[in-house]
Amino acid sequence: MKLQDIRESSLSRVHSKMQDGTVGTITAYRSEFSKQDNQKRNKSLVAKLMALGYSVTAVKGSYIENYGSDDEKEVSEHSFLVAPRSVEQNDTIEADLIRLGNIFDQDSVLIISNGKGKLVGTSHRDNAWPSFGKEEPVG
Repeated sequence: MKLQDIRESSLSRVHSKMQDGTVGTITAYRSEFSKQDNQKRNKSLVAKLMALGYSVTAVKGSYIENYGSDDEKEVSEHSFLVAPRSVEQNDTIEADLIRLGNIFDQDSVLIISNGKGKLVGTSHRDNAWPSFGKEEPVG
């Protein structure tokens, strides 16, 4: 599968999914990897998301890695908006994204449920924010 195979989504459809269900954003990028390695990691992530049956839309994101630490760094990265395709997936998307965030050692994943967002910590790194398993509301 190629990243170009991901379908585009209209803003109104994305907004509707954010208000009426659960969606999330995730990436496999880490600043310590090369661009080529990060692209491979993202391809692997997309393959896992697609195998789980989710709708995946490529988005450009930014994030402050290691927030609040001496080595905090704002990074721009290719990310994915992930949405369920079925009612059953609406119940599993949060756990699936948290599990994948842990696999790809992301500081956190963003979960938006019924219009309310939160970051969920998915890394065991000492400088990850939020800490592993902790949640931080976002507006």
